[in-house]
This record gives sequence, C-alpha cells and structure tokens, in this order.
Amino acid sequence: MADKTKAGFEKTIAQLLAASPKNSSKADPVKAWVLESFNIGAGVARITEDKQLGNRITEQFAHKEPVVIFVLEIGVNAVSLAAKITQRRYPTLDTVLIVRNHGGGQLSYEKIFTRIATPFSSWCLQELKVDEGKFVSEVLSTTASTESEVSDVLAAIRTKPFILLAGISGTGKSRIVRQLARGCSPEKKDGQPHPLRDEQKPGNFELIPVRPNWHDSTELMGYVTRTAAKPEYVMSPFAEFLAKAWLFPDVPFFLCLDEMNLAPVEQYFAEYLSVIESRKLVDGDIRSDVLIRFDVAKLDSSEDGQKKFVEQCVETLLKKYWTEAAWAGKVDAARVQKIRKMFVDDKGIRIPSNLVVMGTVNMDETTCSFSRKVLDRAMSFELNDVEDMYTISTD
Repeated sequence: MADKTKAGFEKTIAQLLAASPKNSSKADPVKAWVLESFNIGAGVARITEDKQLGNRITEQFAHKEPVVIFVLEIGVNAVSLAAKITQRRYPTLDTVLIVRNHGGGQLSYEKIFTRIATPFSSWCLQELKVDEGKFVSEVLSTTASTESEVSDVLAAIRTKPFILLAGISGTGKSRIVRQLARGCSPEKKDGQPHPLRDEQKPGNFELIPVRPNWHDSTELMGYVTRTAAKPEYVMSPFAEFLAKAWLFPDVPFFLCLDEMNLAPVEQYFAEYLSVIESRKLVDGDIRSDVLIRFDVAKLDSSEDGQKKFVEQCVETLLKKYWTEAAWAGKVDAARVQKIRKMFVDDKGIRIPSNLVVMGTVNMDETTCSFSRKVLDRAMSFELNDVEDMYTISTD
C-alpha cells in the first residue's frame, strides 16, 4: 500500500530527480504512487529549462490524464508554464500540480489548477499546503477572468488591501471576491469542519450592496440611537464582519462593496479612506487607528456612563460567539476575551490586518465618479473581457 503522506509523495519525487534524464521510466514511481493512492492516472514531467515548457505540456496533455504533475528545476518560469496550462487545459483535466525543486531535498508547491474538487486536489491542499493557485483556479472556473488577471489581483492585495474592480456587467467582478474568500477559507479545524467553511457563502466573505442614497457612513458603520430609554448602538453587518475578522486573524476576510460608486464613495466611506492611511507595523502586527467609534459623549457626558455604553456595545457585538450553539467550542474563548478587552480599551474597532475591501464598479450615467482621494488609496483593475465565457474549445 502506498504511503499516502507528504513524505511518501516526496520520496517518489526524489526518485524522479535522482534518475538519469534519459531514463524513459524515471517518472514511473510518481505515476504508480498516484495510481495506488487515488486510483487515477497521472502524467508526470521534469522540466529543467524554459525551452522545454511547450514540448512537455504537449507530451503530457496528449494522454488526457485527469492529473498532471510538473517538476520544475530552479530558474524555470512557473508563470509562463501556468499561462500555457490555462490556454491548453482539456475537459477531463482535473488537477495540475507544479512542484519546484530547490535542491537539497527542498520542494515547494506553488500552483494548483483544479476544475472540480477531487480526492487528489483535496489531498494536495491539505498535505502540501499549496499556494495561491487554488484561488486562481476556483475564480477561473466561475468567471470570465484570465489566470493573469486573478494573479494580478492577488499581488495587489498583498500590496494594498483596498481594490477596485471595474468593468461591464457579466465579467464576474463580485464572483471573483466570493471565490477568493472561498479559496482562503480553511476546510478543517482540529479535525472538524472549520466554522467559516460554507460552500454557498464563506464565513470570511460579506457582500454589502451600496445604495444611491448613502451620503454619510451611518448605514455602513452603524450609529447611536436613543429611541429606547438608554442610548444604543445599532450594529451594521460591516461592524459585525470586522469583529469576526478579528477573531480569526490567520484567515483573510473579504468585504465586497457591490456597485460601490452608486453613491459618492468619499462620503459614505470617509472614515475608512482616512484610517487606512494610518496603518503601520507595530511589534510584528499591522495596526491602524480606530475605524468605528462607540462614541456617546454627546448623549452622556459622565465617564462612567460612557464606559458602560462602550461595554454594552462590545457585548452586543461579540456575545453570539460564546452564547450561540453554532459557535460553541469553535472560537477560542481566550481570543474572544482578548478582542473584547481591546475593543473596550479602544472604545471602538480598528481595521483588522486580515481585512481586504474590494469594490465592484460600473461607469455609466447612474454612477458617481471617483475623487482623487479614493483613487490614491486603491488598486484598480479593469475587467471587460467576456469573450471567453462563450468560447467553445475545439481541442
């Protein structure tokens, strides 16, 4: 029986690397391991230089196996390989795994293209901790975007977590955000399904439709009301999403502002546009100024009254994470208490370092133009290619 572990797989890769390049059966140990472990056929090729890329892809894709594994030596252009794979993939191709050989037995797994979830692709994601290619593949499967477009968005997120996706309707702008969130959503926690995992709407994703009548931040950030005997803070989905992001610091959280420019962005999103400029690295963590303030100074001038109000706001924001059965045992209690203390001390909520804000944009007579302040703080992409959605491959 095959050793269905990362170590077992890497043992077969080591055999491939140790064999003579002229040995026609050098890839057999890897193929046999895949067949015995998952009962599927696999194409395997070692690429030592860029000029081999085209031939190796042609050779392996000719067999139409559901799995193809490419082992790259140092210096081979993985981006070029990924682009060629995207162009030539065939209907029965489930997974392409790209393995980099760094020498000395050091391997890394940088790209995986998956049309559907399979036992092999799931094993790759769990055992090999495959990089962003998973996200690229999921986005490509449900949008008209190209691999290079999605990779550019991922690179932009690492640079600045505020992205504008512009383009005509039908290019899958909001779908990109949802699929990126799904790709970043962990599958397991302590052997159990992760509390954020949901195939329909991942827990690390929030879609907020922007309305044309938003001329201040109350609908987005929340607001203080005194319709009851005591002042209360009306929590918004945005505020609740920020709190949840603080509870899972290792998971990227994606906020999609749908049709972002139906209202003037610099009016309803003014606080964020200002506070995002305050982000800086402090003791290894990215910190910002407070974004949402639980401010009741105008209603209660006493220090004790204000403190109680802030504590009430934080309790309202976080109570479900230790009272609702759906979250029982799924959120670290110590983490909740730490976040609770931070919110109380700050009298509000800062921008979590794992938050990515992405706005979808249409430019027509019903929308507002962007001010220089908005464009200065955002990374912008234009997605107008819908041709691929209707192209039928003749391969």
